[in-house]
Amino acid sequence: MALGEIGLESATLIEKDIFEFHLKIAKEFDFPVIIHTPRRNKKDITKKSIDLILRNKIETGVLDHIDEQNLSLAKNTSLNLGLTVQMGKLTPENFYKIVNENEHEKDRFVLNTDIGRDEADLYAAYKAVNILKNNGINEHLIDLIASKNAKKLFKL
Repeated sequence: MALGEIGLESATLIEKDIFEFHLKIAKEFDFPVIIHTPRRNKKDITKKSIDLILRNKIETGVLDHIDEQNLSLAKNTSLNLGLTVQMGKLTPENFYKIVNENEHEKDRFVLNTDIGRDEADLYAAYKAVNILKNNGINEHLIDLIASKNAKKLFKL
């Protein structure tokens, strides 16, 4: 079990209150959280989210939709780093670049695709794994990012 996707989109006062309420529920029931980071004002709102995460002593979950804009901030948490490969988010090429340049975070990366209500690439995860393979990333690292880190986090 996990609580999420929760988080801030525009960081209004009501949004912050609801997010903090969700974090308190997660803490009380010892659920990992899946925390959304937005497309707009990504760095600023990620910082505000992290402040609330730290204030509420949340240590287990995924800070999702990480990209080049908020990666350095996300590294300052204990949460896994969700790499969302999908139209309008990370391209497979940007996904590869982040993994390749930050291999030391291999135990924290979680590949996901965020397929939902919007138009989506149903093969995004396949493309992401393939770009890693085609660029010489070893199978163990690919397995961690595409499967094992999520299984460990969600106790599957």
